[in-house]
Amino acid sequence: MLFHMRSLIKQSQNFGTLFMYILLGMIAAAMMGSAAVGEKSTSLLVEPYSLISHFPRYYITPMLSMFHLIAMASTVSAVAIRAFGGETTNFWREASTGSLNRGAYFLGMSTAEIYRLFLTALSFAIVAYLMWNPLQGFWSFFLNIFLAFLCFDAQASFLGMLLDPESAPLLTTISGVFVALFNGYAQIPLIGYISFTWYSAEAMISANDVPLEHIYDQSLVTDQLGYTLHRESTDLVVMFVIFLLYKLIGLALVYVLNRQKQR
Repeated sequence: MLFHMRSLIKQSQNFGTLFMYILLGMIAAAMMGSAAVGEKSTSLLVEPYSLISHFPRYYITPMLSMFHLIAMASTVSAVAIRAFGGETTNFWREASTGSLNRGAYFLGMSTAEIYRLFLTALSFAIVAYLMWNPLQGFWSFFLNIFLAFLCFDAQASFLGMLLDPESAPLLTTISGVFVALFNGYAQIPLIGYISFTWYSAEAMISANDVPLEHIYDQSLVTDQLGYTLHRESTDLVVMFVIFLLYKLIGLALVYVLNRQKQR
């Protein structure tokens, strides 16, 4: 609790920085969301309309999901390094005295970051939702966005522990964008299934395309892109589990890195 409150106090003293992060997220959402204006996913029409089917555009939802994920990666990754890495000097100094509970420190810092991520994800989701106007409800859309923000942040945090401080912001951002490309558009065999971005896109498709399956044939999405539909809740749970795994990796690194500085 002490580390949690200390981090919150530090964030409250830098309200301008928090506002900049939120504004950055909104700008990124607007830039990527501009590709979504007026775009709707279609496919081959089911019978009795199959004879008049137009050119299928079954890729729209996964493509827009990828754009949003790239925008999130660009927004979150470098910020996560700055937020967590700013405490690194204090952490190792206190750890060297033996007076620091490393697990409590990591948990306190991690939970304190959730408020910032929630506000940033909310502003991002509002802009993206208004520009795309998807079929799903806003809070369902936001939950997907928020979980993706959490995963990108957790990924950047543990990667930042392994990278040189000077190159960490750039490399974590690049890795975040790279992971965003694993969302299934276009499908990368095997790798996509271990990435949280795959499940984010799959949940988006289930929420926005499946309700139209009585009109459009969804087999193109499943056969050519490899998604499994009708499991939005499962996809969101998997994203949360991946987030927890990333945090566990970060916690383990706190204990094993720089052993010479710890007591």
